[in-house]
Formats: sequence, C-alpha cells, structure tokens
Amino acid sequence: MFDSAYWLEIEVGDFQAEYSPQAAAPTVRVSLLARVGTSGERRILGQFTANARVAASDNRMSAIVDAYARAADAAFAEIAAHSAELLAKVSEAR
Repeated sequence: MFDSAYWLEIEVGDFQAEYSPQAAAPTVRVSLLARVGTSGERRILGQFTANARVAASDNRMSAIVDAYARAADAAFAEIAAHSAELLAKVSEAR
C-alpha cells in the first residue's frame, strides 16, 4: 500500500455523442469535474473542469468509440496538467 498526501476525485459531467443534421458523423463531448485535496484533512485544495470535443471520422461505432477515447484522453491530460500546476503551487507555499 502506498500512502499519499493528496487525493484526486473525478466526476463525469458529460459523456455523449451529439448528432446534427448538417454533419455526417457525430461530435463527441466529454466534460469532467476534478477536485484535488489533502488526504489527512480531506480538505479541497482546488477544483476545475476539463472539456473536450472531438468529431468522429465516420458515423460508425468504431469511429465514434475512437472519438470518445481521444476526447477522454484530452480531458484527462488537462486534469493532469491542472493538478500538477496546483500541487506545484501548494508545494511552493510550504
């Protein structure tokens, strides 16, 4: 078991494919809410949202799943960057 001084909580706000009459394939939208806090006190240090939109290359299940994967990857990368920035500021303040 590894102890950590911080925790990361991620809530899925939106995870859907949006279809429009003008587009041949849907656009996937992923929206995540992340909170970072301290383990001992369970105090929230910061929270932020990460949003990504990716157009599917085709209106086929495999292309839509690929768009979901790319959108989720982009949103998680945004969360990782925000979390690292927040924890660096917390570390500097100590």
